Amino acid sequence: MNVFLETNILIDVIENREGTIMAKRILQLGKDKKINIFASYLSYANINYIKRDVERTLRYNRFVGFDMV
Repeated sequence: MNVFLETNILIDVIENREGTIMAKRILQLGKDKKINIFASYLSYANINYIKRDVERTLRYNRFVGFDMV
């Protein structure tokens, strides 16, 4: 079986957000070679952009003295 993971699912797992139990199970099935997992190249680019933007925002907030909760 082939499974295509979209960007939001991958971000949820990477960020360890609540409600990612099913996504983690799907990734484990892929790791166990029970299914084939696919994601687009654009998903990887979007994840890198979002992660970079979040890190930049956190650095700026620390610089100006604003700590996000």
